[in-house]
Amino acid sequence: MEIELKYAVPNRETFDRLLTLTALGGYALRQAGEQRLADHYLDTRERAVLRGGYALRLREDQGGGPWLGTLNGLGGAAGALHEREELELAVPPGAAPDAWPAGPVRDLALRLAGGEPLAELFTLRQLRHKRSVMAQSEGAAPRAAAEFSLDQVTTTVAGHEQTAYELEIELRPDGAPADLDALGAALAAFELRPEPHSKFQRALALLDDAARDMPPEETAVRAPDAAEPAGQAEPSAGDKPERPKTPGVRADEPMAEAGRKVLRFHFERMLEKEDGTRDGGDPEDLHDMRVATRRQRAALRLFADYYKPKTVKRFGASLKELATLLGAVRDLDVQLEAAHAYQAGLPTPGAQGLQPVLDAWTSQRDAARIELLACLDGGDYKRFKKAFGKFVEKEGAGLAPSAGAEPRPSLVRQVLPGQLWVHYADVRAYEGVVPGAAVPVLHALRISGKRLRYALEFFREVLEPVSDGQIADAIEKVVALQDHLGDLHDADVTLGRLHDFLHDSGETRHSPESVMAVGAYLRVKQNRLRQLQRTAARPWRQVNGRRFRRILGRAVAGL
Repeated sequence: MEIELKYAVPNRETFDRLLTLTALGGYALRQAGEQRLADHYLDTRERAVLRGGYALRLREDQGGGPWLGTLNGLGGAAGALHEREELELAVPPGAAPDAWPAGPVRDLALRLAGGEPLAELFTLRQLRHKRSVMAQSEGAAPRAAAEFSLDQVTTTVAGHEQTAYELEIELRPDGAPADLDALGAALAAFELRPEPHSKFQRALALLDDAARDMPPEETAVRAPDAAEPAGQAEPSAGDKPERPKTPGVRADEPMAEAGRKVLRFHFERMLEKEDGTRDGGDPEDLHDMRVATRRQRAALRLFADYYKPKTVKRFGASLKELATLLGAVRDLDVQLEAAHAYQAGLPTPGAQGLQPVLDAWTSQRDAARIELLACLDGGDYKRFKKAFGKFVEKEGAGLAPSAGAEPRPSLVRQVLPGQLWVHYADVRAYEGVVPGAAVPVLHALRISGKRLRYALEFFREVLEPVSDGQIADAIEKVVALQDHLGDLHDADVTLGRLHDFLHDSGETRHSPESVMAVGAYLRVKQNRLRQLQRTAARPWRQVNGRRFRRILGRAVAGL
């Protein structure tokens, strides 16, 4: 029986504060390592395992530990407290239950499946920070009462990713319910939300929501007893066609036209988010517009040899200006959100002391937004959209002149293999410096990793079939490295802004309370930066590893 407390952690700042704890409610918290886990949940098409009251999980320890096959009972929860049956055993990597070691866990899994084939519902990827919760009594040896786990959870459902933060405190054999009561009471100061649903239940709800928007033949596993969707009327000639979900790149087409498809794909997404960015009601609209703009810049750089230099320079300059303005607003949005979350957990004097920073950053954000809106409303941006729209729509537009009579590689299948290895070589060049690397070095690695990631993503349609679908795993490993280094970059930028606030105040004199509050926030960010530096080698090893190269080699060999 598994007994644990589950809490939703509202934001990264609170998550970081919890990471720094060394004691909680009279209990000592001892470092117990980190794990990067991939949880693959399986079921039959009719969800027979779920109907039988269980979730079937294959847990992959991406640090090289053994795979675990698990049957988790779907027990109830009382607030944050969860109690459920858990049956677990070590299994061969990726093995379905029929290949598990003989015993009651295998027997139950096969009985629940009823002889039907199992398919993957979804995958949860977790970066888990573990602490041993030690109870200390006078005259007695320390007692391991519980395991304290802070999880950064990325849910991948129907091609979409969602990241959340969670705290779990699981009772150990030497622990007692009173220990969980005391730990739960001590957490009240952090204003966490009790999480009544398991990670599996939340991901399942996302899967069912996605399935409602998909035709039945595209859903690998459907909900039991679900009503069949009613027939839909044929679209009329005036209906707007559905936006494609992929660029449509092919291995046998010229690189110039593949690049045009990629540019058009992200240009359309940029335009979709323009109205929301102008309105400013949802910061995610601006974030998505920035992402689309950055991908267009990356695509222009990747495909530059196949277009006229004047064309690349002209459109590249416009996209760079737009990306800079979007980035100025977005960076301040992120830093303000983090600082507000940190402020919310402070006592009143500390919260008041931090307010001048928030006021200064808000003013900077408002000024950056005014500059962005002036660009979006200006004639240069309107002319760029018109000209770039024609370029991405018209086949053959802006092509570089032919280099001569000798044939040159020009098709995707001819050019892509060399490009991928060049980008990968740029990333691997850091293998002698990553452990203990300075922040500027890690920032440079982030840029090289970003270019590799974009190359893989732009050609994903071409690479997936020839890599047996494993290119997605390679992309996930690069994304994990990018996310880690992106968090490090955010912490470094925040530190710079805090130093600027303290030292470039002009005639304004900060109160002692403000200086103390900013200093405390500086220390939190410095600790976060150092932690990210120390642990950068973990996601790096996944990209620099042999398995990654095998996936890349298999994909290249199949082109």
